[in-house]
Amino acid sequence: MAREGYWDGSVYATVYLERIDPRSNCRRFYYLAVVPWSLADARPALIRRYGRIGGGCRTMQPLHFSRPEPALHLMERTIKRKLKRGYQEITREE
Repeated sequence: MAREGYWDGSVYATVYLERIDPRSNCRRFYYLAVVPWSLADARPALIRRYGRIGGGCRTMQPLHFSRPEPALHLMERTIKRKLKRGYQEITREE
């Protein structure tokens, strides 16, 4: 998980969450990232992707911000809500 960093116009923060419950055949993921709007405009946008693990992926409309702080605040609120619903944060070992 990379929730800390500095805004240099590249990826600022990413989080990957999973919810797996074999009893109910539930295998879901939720991905959040704060990234620049575009190559020409470095202001941050919150990207949200979700779907079934091993299946298709859906992407919500990006939310655009003028500074990274509001994007990170919304990201943290979303993470807290997903953790309450049984998702677990998955860290990638490098």
